[in-house]
Amino acid sequence: MQKLFLQSAPAGWQEGLELLTNDLNFSLEQDGLPLTAETGASTIIQFDGKTVSIACHEKVHFYRAIALLLRELPKGQPFTLEESAAFETDGTMFDCSRNAVLRPETVKFLLRKMACMGLNAAMLYTEDTYEVPGYPYFGYMRGAYTAEEIQKLDDYADTLGIELIPCIQTLGHLASALKWDKMAPYADTKEVLLCDDDHVYQLIEDMITAASSHVRSRRIHIGMDEAMDLGLGKFLQKHGYESGPSIIARHFSRVMEIIRRHGLSPMIWSDMYFRQASKTADYYDLDAVIPQEVIDQVPTDASLVYWDYYHDTEEFYEDYIKRHKRFPNEIVFAGGLWTWVTFATHYGMAFRTSVPALRQCRKQQIRHVFTTMWGDNGAENVLTSALLGLQLYAEYNFADDVSLELLRERFAACTGESLDAFLDMSRLDVPNWAISEDGLPPLEKEYFSRQVLYSDPLLDLYAVSMDEAVLADHFREVAPILEKHAAESPNFSMLFQHLALLADFLAGKCDLQCGIRAAYKDKDKKELRRLAEEQIPTLVSKAESLRASWRNLWMSCNKPFGYEVLDIRLGGTAARLESAAARILGYLDGAYDKIEELEVKVLPMDNAFTWQQMASASVLF
Repeated sequence: MQKLFLQSAPAGWQEGLELLTNDLNFSLEQDGLPLTAETGASTIIQFDGKTVSIACHEKVHFYRAIALLLRELPKGQPFTLEESAAFETDGTMFDCSRNAVLRPETVKFLLRKMACMGLNAAMLYTEDTYEVPGYPYFGYMRGAYTAEEIQKLDDYADTLGIELIPCIQTLGHLASALKWDKMAPYADTKEVLLCDDDHVYQLIEDMITAASSHVRSRRIHIGMDEAMDLGLGKFLQKHGYESGPSIIARHFSRVMEIIRRHGLSPMIWSDMYFRQASKTADYYDLDAVIPQEVIDQVPTDASLVYWDYYHDTEEFYEDYIKRHKRFPNEIVFAGGLWTWVTFATHYGMAFRTSVPALRQCRKQQIRHVFTTMWGDNGAENVLTSALLGLQLYAEYNFADDVSLELLRERFAACTGESLDAFLDMSRLDVPNWAISEDGLPPLEKEYFSRQVLYSDPLLDLYAVSMDEAVLADHFREVAPILEKHAAESPNFSMLFQHLALLADFLAGKCDLQCGIRAAYKDKDKKELRRLAEEQIPTLVSKAESLRASWRNLWMSCNKPFGYEVLDIRLGGTAARLESAAARILGYLDGAYDKIEELEVKVLPMDNAFTWQQMASASVLF
């Protein structure tokens, strides 16, 4: 273990360094290598063989410099390293609204890793998962953060040189809050607040006060995205039809009055302006033209966040950044790490979309970038699995291009983990996994693992859309790879072991579902009985082991609220396996002359991504 002695540094820098000793495997000792630190225009690390001097533009870059230093010192040679940041803000957003609310200790873990990487801003995306005094149903039974929790997290982040920025919603995406009868007076539609209502603006002011009062940052993200049915519910009944742009302009103006009273600097997602200019309400409609009068209505003291998780060419990002620059507002870019609707971060999609975006952000001098880590449809992936994506964003702040080799070295330095192990998580959903000639993982957006897990053993909606026999072999190949990583990972053994259990279960489920249909078609009653009496009980047992593993993984990272949904989903998977066995045995024992579910011709299905679409053709919500 390397010993360091911090002889001098700007006020507050040593406190953050003390938090990182375990993460970076060093100690602070009087007899350690002498180290001095000071502020400077860029990061310069100098080692003359006996002492170290570090100059950094900001505190968090000092902690990144320590990670770089500790990687170089074992070589035993004097050196000088220099790097400059392209972005004023290089941060991330953690989704805490799709059932999983990160435990404060998990947030602290992520903040420490961000500090080692040099990322300087973090958002906790909270639709209703923060307490608002006077509104007891806001975030009820959802694990909402208390004021004390937020304040302590802000203190911790500040010690590490990271700005904790509130990230809330002030128009749409509020279904979890508005579903309660006590909140109904504030609702226009299922997800959208009722505009032009004084009580709603009092609620919004109380939300903004609650979100911003316990953090140092004067920036706040106030959402306002994807309110596609704005004005089409209670608003329509009260006021008649009015176009979306005019409602939004008036609503935004009233929210900005609140924001300015509180001395805050807001940012909003930009998609509503682009969708309303599109005949198909498409954010990325290349034929859409936003009228100048709409642009002129946008308050210039609000930043517009261009979010894009889907495109894989620099040309598209160049075009869309320029479209955003028609607005006089500050433009913020938000990419995505594809943590959503998967059981592990999909690094193929994350890298293929983020790399060209970050290159263009550097070229077009975008000053503020974030990556988002969403948990759509149940937060079945733990967000800590996306650490490698955070490293990618950190490295593109300091370099025009980042190779996998550089990323591998930096990831090991900042986390102690293997780049290849983290990339291998993505194999679950990519049967033809391989690093391409351009040095990036493959771009294949599939949800095979979820579709197999949640497909019904008798209904099997995806039976003709997936080659389950091929997938069975694929999952059998992936399971031991993940097992190996579980044995070797310093911090993520539980996650890799869980994914290995999942892959093993999915292989057996593919075998079963192929076998049931084939044996029924061939009238092979002996095989059907074997499947019902031997294979299904084995799978039910594995499903229960998987559920226990999932529960432990969830509780290690998240507050307990929301896990009940995964219990219901995986418990339902086991129950349907048992029901399938009962149906097969009933048929074999002559209780009925056919299994009706297997008589229906299975139709091709689109690549749906929600549990509701995968589990049943019946109503689940």
